[in-house]
Amino acid sequence: MGSLTDFLYVFLNGSDDVNISSGPQVGDIAVSGTADTRSSGNWDYSGNIVSGHSGSGDSDWEWDRMVTGQNSGTGTVQFNQQAQIDQLAADFETAVTQAEALAPTVGYESVSSSSLNNLNTQNGAGELFVINVTSGFNISNAINIIGDADDFFIFRWDTDADPTNGYNGQVKFNNTTGITPGGDLTAANFLHLAGDLNSSGGSGGFFNGYWLTFGKDGSLDNPGSNSSFSNANFNGGWYTNTDKLSLTSGSQGTYVAPLASPTAVIPLPAAGWLLLSGLGLFAVIGRRRMRASA
Repeated sequence: MGSLTDFLYVFLNGSDDVNISSGPQVGDIAVSGTADTRSSGNWDYSGNIVSGHSGSGDSDWEWDRMVTGQNSGTGTVQFNQQAQIDQLAADFETAVTQAEALAPTVGYESVSSSSLNNLNTQNGAGELFVINVTSGFNISNAINIIGDADDFFIFRWDTDADPTNGYNGQVKFNNTTGITPGGDLTAANFLHLAGDLNSSGGSGGFFNGYWLTFGKDGSLDNPGSNSSFSNANFNGGWYTNTDKLSLTSGSQGTYVAPLASPTAVIPLPAAGWLLLSGLGLFAVIGRRRMRASA
């Protein structure tokens, strides 16, 4: 995934709206110069913003008071960085293309989210699991997954498991739910591809892992809009080409660095190896073998 996983958020489009009015946000942010950035409230920020905007005088740039004002001691911004945004867009395209090319793990060609609860893949060997989640997108109970430190999970959230017509269905976590890592897993063991995201409830939903998203019914070439979040909690990273998004009402994010391990590996098929190496995970997946179930 190239440099994507250096960031908490990468907003590649946002031509309609990029609104952050919550916090705290901890981690670097990259935002395209085509984005209409605004803030309808205060948010605590720690990190560096890489922006394609031309500077504080840009009419589409409204994050000044958050970066140079309220968070002047912890937040910085670099303007005129569209070339870096364009490179991140290329990394995004490569990662999506490679993740979509991987065959699903046997037994996980089309499953509900609830069927994954209490999945236990611990066996002392690092494994790759490619999982098509096609139902159960409105989630009100935690999905607990237990695994080895070197396991890696790719979730493709799409009701028809066909990305050529866009990623259909809204992934919504309610009331402190989410994909909850257990055993030796952390948020860094998960990668997700999805369309629209949402959350609700007093403590909101937890988006653990790295999320590549496209907006409602969106795709790599035809992005859609993302619903406005309420109390969304990102632990890992969110990288999206959606044209509209809004993080409000207590939404927050914490950057999580990708896995790194000195463990020697047996290479995955070409697409999988390139994707995981880009994530810094080429030394993580201990074996090519995939298990159908715990």
